[in-house]
Amino acid sequence: GLTYSQTSPVVDDSTAAAVAFNGTTGYATVSSSSAYALEYNQPWSIKFWFRKTANGFYHLAGNMLGTGSLRGYAVFLDSNQIQVYMVNNFGSNLYLSQRWTSTTLANNQWYRVIVTYNGSGTAAGFECYLDGVFQTNKTVIKDTLGGNTILPAANFTFGARDGGACCFLSGQLAELSIHSGVLSQTDVTRDYFYSN
Repeated sequence: GLTYSQTSPVVDDSTAAAVAFNGTTGYATVSSSSAYALEYNQPWSIKFWFRKTANGFYHLAGNMLGTGSLRGYAVFLDSNQIQVYMVNNFGSNLYLSQRWTSTTLANNQWYRVIVTYNGSGTAAGFECYLDGVFQTNKTVIKDTLGGNTILPAANFTFGARDGGACCFLSGQLAELSIHSGVLSQTDVTRDYFYSN
């Protein structure tokens, strides 16, 4: 089940039922979040639809501590571009991060986002697809995890970091899921065709 920090967050959009976030206090927490606690050597894929209504630094989805070390993983929107983090201790520079610069995302437009990670323990292990298209322009922000654990004592949240610590999304998310293993381009194309 889900717990919401704001009232009436589920909206019936023209494309699908979505969760709307107000940009100041709204986020969702998944119960039994331990199922989403992934280690740095496990391959995974995360996918969702989202639409932002304003520019900002947004935690879209992930299992990351809200304060302190920020241990865990998460997909963010930063400078209108998708960025992923995998962190042991942010303040000690023990983390991986990569941003995709191919596309600057506009307000009030739905996007299908799929981020994959191959379990390599390096920033090069991340890939991103927007609306079924592989994103080739990427920038490694940090590649210094060094084989340190990322397993947090955090909840899986979307719309803001654990406990509503920061990074509140002003917009909507829909059809969020996590998969073990790396989705292929064929999987991504099929997903976009059937979910669009």
